[in-house]
Amino acid sequence: MTLPVPPSIFAALADCEAQGRAAVLAIIVAAQGSTPQKTGAKLIWRDDGTTVGTVGGGALEARVLQAAPEVLHSGQPRLLEVDLATVEEPQCGGRVRVYLEPILPPPRLFIVGAGHVGLALAPLAANIGFQVTLLDDRDVDLPPALGPVRWQRLRDFSQPFDQMETAGPVYIVIATRSHQHDLEAVAAALRTPAVYIGLLGSKKKKTALAQKLSALGLQPADLARVISPVGLDLGAVSPAEIAVSIAAQLIMQRRKYATPDLSSAFSGRILQPDGST
Repeated sequence: MTLPVPPSIFAALADCEAQGRAAVLAIIVAAQGSTPQKTGAKLIWRDDGTTVGTVGGGALEARVLQAAPEVLHSGQPRLLEVDLATVEEPQCGGRVRVYLEPILPPPRLFIVGAGHVGLALAPLAANIGFQVTLLDDRDVDLPPALGPVRWQRLRDFSQPFDQMETAGPVYIVIATRSHQHDLEAVAAALRTPAVYIGLLGSKKKKTALAQKLSALGLQPADLARVISPVGLDLGAVSPAEIAVSIAAQLIMQRRKYATPDLSSAFSGRILQPDGST
């Protein structure tokens, strides 16, 4: 007999989705012999280590909880087979198969600057699967077309990411209205674990910014995390075209965000201390 899904499991999954948190869903897909739970028993392991539901407790559940972080880190599902007779479960002698499925939150994109490019990029990025937050220190008349894009009013650009959740990959595009705001936002972005930091602007602006960041004590390894200028690889000119080009870069990076060497993502577009790429 397959057990029904308890309401708490649905609630936990919905909560993870709402908060942008990662989790692992464990389901007993086969049970033979004497086992603490039957086929269909479910457990949610969340990225903070808390759980909802159970697959039976004891050594079986311990094995599942041990495997869950590994499954989440790999992003790949796993079928775990446990012979209860060999894992110090004297009251049980059956065999259990547990399917573990990673539940990954949508990648989060923070667009700093609600100018023409930021407003064009936000709904486009949301439509290709990013959870988008648009940030600016101005009151902006947001068009209805932004849809699910979140809006965050900033006091300044030096601390735009202080409340950032760290679960899952984070992407940042900086497209403010001034060099000083760009400098503050890039310095703040480099304090985050973002897998992509893109800066909109000209080569002259990039050179000046690189020199200022170096003067602040940032090292070449820090500057190598900044991709600049973004949105120009396709010869884009208009805000809409630049937004499409940036979106293409985001898709590329999303497919390889786990790659340790982020500098290889966009060859020739890395921000160097002298402003070169």
